[in-house]
Amino acid sequence: MTTISREGPPGCMLIGQDKLPKLPVPDLGQSLQKYIDAMTPLVDHDQLQKTKKIVTEFGKTGGGGEFLQEKLKERARSEENWLSDWWMKYNYQADRRRRRISPGE
Repeated sequence: MTTISREGPPGCMLIGQDKLPKLPVPDLGQSLQKYIDAMTPLVDHDQLQKTKKIVTEFGKTGGGGEFLQEKLKERARSEENWLSDWWMKYNYQADRRRRRISPGE
């Protein structure tokens, strides 16, 4: 077990960061299922069936999901953290005004 020191210069909150494991890219199938689970209470039966069909097509071998999943894996191999830049940009630096959710559009 690796011991991570909590001592360092004041304000050095990322000390020991290099000893942490890299953030894994989530499994595509699990991500797609989580999306379906999240959409289920938001849409009616017909919209959910349409969404499931689109998600199934997206997740097929050779589909768009497989292509994008490979791109994420490439990014994970080349970046220290494949998500952090996007997380900072879209969760902290982007426009934070409320937006209307319209899954049927």
